Amino acid sequence: MGSRDQSFFYPRGWDPALITQVRKTGAYRRPDKVKVPVYNRFFTDAEFRRVLTEVTKFINGRLKEKGHDITLQEGEIGVNVLSEGMDQAIAMNKGFDADAFVDAFGALGIDTFMERYRRLKTWLPDRLVRVVEAGSVADLAAAWTAGRSTYSAASMEAFFAGFTKGRRPYKANDRGSGLLTQSNTNEKGEVYYSLEYIDMELGMYANAAMFAQGVVLASKDIEGFDKLDTEAQFFWSTMYYNSGPGTARRFLKKHGKDYHKESFAGAQNPARSSQYHAIKRMASLGYLLRTVYAEKE
Repeated sequence: MGSRDQSFFYPRGWDPALITQVRKTGAYRRPDKVKVPVYNRFFTDAEFRRVLTEVTKFINGRLKEKGHDITLQEGEIGVNVLSEGMDQAIAMNKGFDADAFVDAFGALGIDTFMERYRRLKTWLPDRLVRVVEAGSVADLAAAWTAGRSTYSAASMEAFFAGFTKGRRPYKANDRGSGLLTQSNTNEKGEVYYSLEYIDMELGMYANAAMFAQGVVLASKDIEGFDKLDTEAQFFWSTMYYNSGPGTARRFLKKHGKDYHKESFAGAQNPARSSQYHAIKRMASLGYLLRTVYAEKE
């Protein structure tokens, strides 16, 4: 990072002390103690950017088809999935690989994917739908390897047979069914049904679909949403996506649509604070837009 042009990684006129923090830790702390991850390095990965561009184009197409006057930026979709654990998955894999396996619960933050699947289905690419709804291990392997050369259908069938034994194929009225469906307990102690294995590329589509639903809900609830700047829209969109519409609406009713301007109020456990996570992601996006995407401050 140090050998690159610093203007690419640091907003113009920034405090040198903050630049030092980013250089040493890959993050910086706001005055309200929110630790903000800096994701710029991932956006220099050509394969990550390629898939991100395709996912963004696809989701924006779905938004248009559904009649929503909303256009998402690559940075929004990228920061959202990286914030959920994809950053660590990429680091452990020593780079982004569209075909590499990831844990959908731990690396993508889509712990309620199967809970919401019936509503999500029309937001998803065909290959992901075929993977989720595979009626047999052979169908799952064929759907997984369609158009791919990294794995053969035979090798994938043998792999999937090893851990799907006893699982039921997907049924629309059974949220726990599906050969890749697993139950997980989230940080709140709640049990949800998600996907087990998924490749990085399909994982980005799944995460983006759930995020897009959050954006749509926020745009409907917040008067003048389209007049808010990108970071404010992202704050509320991640609030709806990450905390759920019920929690987001309570915050909206209590604090108003300018809640994103408030400093973090503090919490005994920031990891469970909706405000903390929304501020952190908003700040990560703002940093990215002022450097990689060179938006003016």
